[in-house]
Amino acid sequence: MSKWVKRIGLAAGILCVATLGGAIFVSGSVRGFIDGFIPSAESKDPATTSAELVAALESKSNIAAPTAVVPSTDNGPADKPAAVEVAPTTAAVKKPIELDDIFPVAVSAEIGGKKAEMRLTGHAVRRAMRIRFYKIGSYCCESIAPSDVDRLAAADVPKQLLLVMERDISASILERSFRETFEKNDPDKKFVVEIQKMLDYMTSSPLKKGEHVVITHLPHGGVSVRGRDQDPIVVDNPAFATVVWNVYMGPKGVSEELRTGLGSRLAKLN
Repeated sequence: MSKWVKRIGLAAGILCVATLGGAIFVSGSVRGFIDGFIPSAESKDPATTSAELVAALESKSNIAAPTAVVPSTDNGPADKPAAVEVAPTTAAVKKPIELDDIFPVAVSAEIGGKKAEMRLTGHAVRRAMRIRFYKIGSYCCESIAPSDVDRLAAADVPKQLLLVMERDISASILERSFRETFEKNDPDKKFVVEIQKMLDYMTSSPLKKGEHVVITHLPHGGVSVRGRDQDPIVVDNPAFATVVWNVYMGPKGVSEELRTGLGSRLAKLN
């Protein structure tokens, strides 16, 4: 019996030594694997590493520069300070261009041979599937400002729509989108000739990013359209002007965003 006890004890001792040796081997392997990816404080200057990180982050976005953290060793902190303060980036961050910066509150223009003082009734951006196509501002004679967009669309007073292209728009896309909206606002097809004349002018060439199109209502006269440094055209039909304004701000217009935005400042004019 004592012989078997001795043999069991000897086997247990050998097993313990083997297990301990394996654990040391595994621990060393894992440490070596980690050291291969994480440099120690002696292998690379931590301040340089932090500066490279900050430069990489700043090149990707405008987020604030992070604080550079110095890695520590098994014997405590490295010789460098525990943290290095990184100066904020001095690179100029482009401020988004606001619509208020593009469309002044007050403008004057000669309309129908007379000088008209007009005020901004609102502005908006035409979007579709998160793509910005153009910015648009609406102006109306300040002495006869209607109380809502429906009255504004129907008002036979000096008024203008200013479009600023946000991207290139092909003639085919422009014609298809405008024709569809025009037809919704002319269900009885009373203005087929007028719509075609305006579309022919608007789609004579692609609209380029940054180009302006100015649509002017001529009281008792009709609609004037000017764009691309071309001579303006005039569509002689006062009733057609209401259709044009409804395309942008009517209940069956281009979008609810435009309808809301183009009348957003009407309350300030009354």
